[in-house]
Amino acid sequence: MINGSSKDCDYYKIKLNGKRKVSIIFGPAEVDGEQHSWKVSLMNSKNESVEIFKGSTRQTYQAYLKKGTYYLKVEKMNIEQKM
Repeated sequence: MINGSSKDCDYYKIKLNGKRKVSIIFGPAEVDGEQHSWKVSLMNSKNESVEIFKGSTRQTYQAYLKKGTYYLKVEKMNIEQKM
């Protein structure tokens, strides 16, 4: 984890030495033991991002990624973002 603050947003760094198939499994209950809603985005080193998860149920995301550094941005959603 890149930032360990108590804010509702965390970043995780993924460094790949070559092209790889990556599987990301995200389940909100595993994060905080409760069924909050979360938004997870995958960003590359150019700050380009794609939303890979949004909600409160366990989901899996798979993709082939090129060599490089990537970041997972995990945000706890508030009521306005859920709509």
